[in-house]
Amino acid sequence: MPLSHTEISRHPLRRIARAVQAPATAYTALAAAFSLLLIPLPDLPEAMSPLVNGAHIPLFALIGLLVRSRLAATAGWGADLATLAIGAAIGAGGELLQYWVPGRYPSFGDELLDLVGLPFGIAACRLLILPWRTDS
Repeated sequence: MPLSHTEISRHPLRRIARAVQAPATAYTALAAAFSLLLIPLPDLPEAMSPLVNGAHIPLFALIGLLVRSRLAATAGWGADLATLAIGAAIGAGGELLQYWVPGRYPSFGDELLDLVGLPFGIAACRLLILPWRTDS
């Protein structure tokens, strides 16, 4: 007979798996962000600059969605603020690391674009994921 949701959540191995899942998701988001932000770029025409810089918004929307989806569904605004703080730290770290990548340079404007993308990911998570979650 299959286990109920309550029985599964009480199973020790299930609790361990859930505890490991959140850091693994956060690590994956960090790895994806840093990988994309640290790719050396060739000299591009000036017309391409808005496109390249605009990529920060969807990238950090995805990071916002991933990070917020790993926090408790019932945590409310506190989890949203934590997601903003984590996302801002990821963005700042990525910008700092660009100092050592040929063809890249850190930019405060790029960090602002990162901060623009995060609320889109949080909103997407609140609309598409959190209403369906039954855990807290």
